[in-house]
Amino acid sequence: MSPDDLEKLIHARTSAMTIDPQRPVDPSIIGRLADAAQAAPNHRTTRPLRVGVVRGVARARFGGVVADAMQQAGDEARKVDKARTKYLRAPVVLVVAAARGASDLETEENRYAVAAGIQNMLLMIESFGLTALWGSPPKGTNDAITGFCGFDATDHVMAVIYLGWGTADREPRTRPEPVVRHIEQ
Repeated sequence: MSPDDLEKLIHARTSAMTIDPQRPVDPSIIGRLADAAQAAPNHRTTRPLRVGVVRGVARARFGGVVADAMQQAGDEARKVDKARTKYLRAPVVLVVAAARGASDLETEENRYAVAAGIQNMLLMIESFGLTALWGSPPKGTNDAITGFCGFDATDHVMAVIYLGWGTADREPRTRPEPVVRHIEQ
């Protein structure tokens, strides 16, 4: 792959919820996404990546667990009700978490590594012609989600990614120019 090809892929990637909830995603693709995430830089080599793959009827159970946690946290009824069914909008929901480190610094670095891994996943998703949306877990649901996925209670959920085959063309986004400062002295 040339730098131009990579740059094109990076700029083509967008988030969308125009996903066919009935069309399955091959498990081998999901395995490759996890492998790509695991390849992210992690200078302490703690390998903090945790991935839960939620599909089939488990998506409704996941929505119930999330909604119940939201209700216990005092969220509005309409948000709780929406959470019960929203994970059915894609055939696969990937839950991505970072393991706690041996120190606060290592925990922070683990989260950076997992965030880089999520970007690797999103680029792989784009390369397969799939569509994804990176969502954040609702406030106050981390423990419920880690329990549902069988992660350690100390893991931190970083992403809930809706994954599937797109049903509409996505227009590339216009992004602002980055803030770059050149310091030479």
